[in-house]
Order: sequence, then structure tokens, then C-alpha cells
Amino acid sequence: MKGDNFPAGDATHFITAGQGEGTVVYEGGSYDLNTARTFFDVEVNLAAGVNIITQLADYTINGSLTVNTGVFKINNDASTTILNLIVAKDVLIESAGSIIVGTGNTIGSHFIDSDGIAPDNSVINVNFHSIFHQFKISGNFINNGIVKLTNLTAPDYNSFATNGAVTLTMTGASNNNLTLNNTSWFYNLIIDKGSDRTYVLDLYSANTAHFVLFGPNSVGRDIPSGYTSSNPQVRKALFVKNGTLKLTGNILIPSLSEGSDVNGNGDYAVGQNARFWIAGSNVSVYTTASDVSQITGFPLADGVNAASTNQAMSVYGEYKITDGFFGTRNSAGFIFWAAADAQVKIDGGVSNVSQFRSAGGGSGVASYIQTAGQLIVRGNQTEAGEVSSAYPLFGFDDATGVFNMSGGEILLRDIAVTS
Repeated sequence: MKGDNFPAGDATHFITAGQGEGTVVYEGGSYDLNTARTFFDVEVNLAAGVNIITQLADYTINGSLTVNTGVFKINNDASTTILNLIVAKDVLIESAGSIIVGTGNTIGSHFIDSDGIAPDNSVINVNFHSIFHQFKISGNFINNGIVKLTNLTAPDYNSFATNGAVTLTMTGASNNNLTLNNTSWFYNLIIDKGSDRTYVLDLYSANTAHFVLFGPNSVGRDIPSGYTSSNPQVRKALFVKNGTLKLTGNILIPSLSEGSDVNGNGDYAVGQNARFWIAGSNVSVYTTASDVSQITGFPLADGVNAASTNQAMSVYGEYKITDGFFGTRNSAGFIFWAAADAQVKIDGGVSNVSQFRSAGGGSGVASYIQTAGQLIVRGNQTEAGEVSSAYPLFGFDDATGVFNMSGGEILLRDIAVTS
């Protein structure tokens, strides 16, 4: 088709899995998609890479979306309506293809107030990620072209974007890949695979410059309806809600949390149903940044909080590292919660933290298992780090905690505990 002109009539057979499984191909120049549609497979083969088709109504794709040539644009530069793009299988962006978002502002009057007072707490608490366009994929996502789900030119860690953005959710009870072979600028990224840690999303980036998160990460976690203290809503740009996020290839995440604006503990939380897995020799993840110079490639990044409070890694589920680097910079380090049966598994790589301790007590059991790799607990030595004298530099809050070390190294460096 060379326009939004799918014929009227009963297309049930054409759009249904196991029946017609038809393919809609968009061709030609630039035009708008004004009608809400449900299709099976959709391909974008426009006349040139600069041609744009603009989604202005909800799309449900029961199969896969392929952008071969041209630009698929979510929303225009004026509409304030939140759009849904739901893909049941795979998304493939080829080298001459792009997915971008228009600059229409969907957030209304909502904003993040660093003084702790939200204009509409129900929106901030429950719908932190939902005031933007929603792009949900249940299969694989391979980007060989350009994906920009934000119009920001640098990360903004303590404000909502007012010039259009998309929340991408990788969903479904299945193992899948998010493969980034070219520019992939994400605003919010949610991993929601199944209902526990079973299913894995393997996030691979061919270059550290390809994968960038631009959304806010300064708001504390919360437990609105549908969430619990051990499975909180993580109001950050990256949220592992259910399943396992496995980081491979070449990835740099310079900041997971920049504090605790609005309400709730601002530490970066890994819920009980989640696993955070660092699995590549060129993968580096930091809980926070202490200076804007650490946001590589973006000297104008906003919202970097040089203070240390509420910027630690807080694990209710599982932290795993088999290769690569994890660091907590000047934050309170690494906290794992016994009440949620938190697990720490170090099978390689380097984890460099200021303090490493369990917390929470309760009836659960916190586990530390190390077979290889290195854990450096440095306190405030070699670089700044927040250390609480109320806890050991390395230790368990409860005598029932499990410590099993069959290999690797634990290096303790602190010489004087300070708060």
C-alpha cells in the first residue's frame, strides 16, 4: 500500500495467527497512518530512507514488524495522545530503516519535583513509565539501522521529557534477544519476561555508543497496587520487572540511579522476580555517576547528583556477574535483602563497591555464592564511597545468611569506617 488505505471488510483470517497470517507492506513516499489497525506482519519498504510514515493511531501487530527502508515515526510533532505499538513477535530494523518518535508532548502537566512534592502523586507513583508512548515487543528486537525513542540530545536524569518519548517494554514468557548493531537511543526500557527470573532477555550492543538510556532515574521506588516491598515499582529509565536481563557485547551504563526525588528509596532496586546479569568482558555498569564527565559522549547530561545518598544497588532478587565490571562509585554500595531471599552470584568479572552488606532481616535467607572473579570492597579508599558505621564493611545482617565461596577473590581495602 502507498497510503493508509487498507480495504474495509472482515480481515480476521488475514490478521490471525495460524490462519492467513497476511503481510501488509507500506510503500511509496511519506504519509500518515490515521486509523487504528490490527495486522499480522507489517513491512515498511518506502521509496527512500528519508520517507516517513507517521503512526497516529494504535497498532497491534500479531506477527512481526520489519522496517527495510524509510522511517516509521511514532506520533507527529503536535499530538498529545499516547499511542500504543504492540508487536507479538519480532521487530527488525534494517540498515536503511529507522524508528523515531515525534515531538508531541504526552506528559501533560506532570513533572518530577526534586523537593518531594508531586503535582499528581497517582500519576508519578503508578504511571511513571506510562505517560509516554508504549512500544511492546514479545519477540526479538534487532536494530541494524537507527532507533531513537527520544528527542533529547543528552540524558536528563531528573526531569520528564516534554518533546516526545517512548517506553519500550520487552515482554512475553520466552527467551529473547535485544540486538543493537547501530544507534539505539532508548528513553525508558522495561524487561517484563514472564512472572519470575526464568526467561532471559539477552541485550547485546556491538558498540558502547549504540545503547544509551536517556530517561529519568532520580525517583525512588514505590509499592502501588500490584507491587510489593520485595517487588517494587522501580521508577527508573531501566526497570527489570520480571525475568532476567543479561548484558553482553559492548555496553556502558554510567548511571542507574541519581537519587531519590519525590518519594521512596532511590537506590536502584532489583526485585525478587528479577535477575540482573552482567555477562560480557566489555560490559561496565555503574549504579550512579558522581560527575557529568562520567556520562561518556554527553557532556550536557542533566541531573547528575554528586551526593551519595540513595544511589546504591539494592537487590531483592538476584545479582549475577560472569564477566565484565560493576561499580557503585560514591554511593552506599551493594545491599541485598534477606527478607526477599536475595542472591548474589559472582562467577567472574570485577565488582567494585564501597560497602557490601545484607539488610532487612525477616524470615528469608540471603545468599552469597562466589566461584570466580573478584569482589573489591573498598570503603572510602581509592575513590569516594559512602560507608555506614552501623554495618560491617562486608557482612550479613542475619546469622542465617549463606556464604559459599569456592573460588575467586574478596579484597577488603578500607582502613577507617566513616559515615
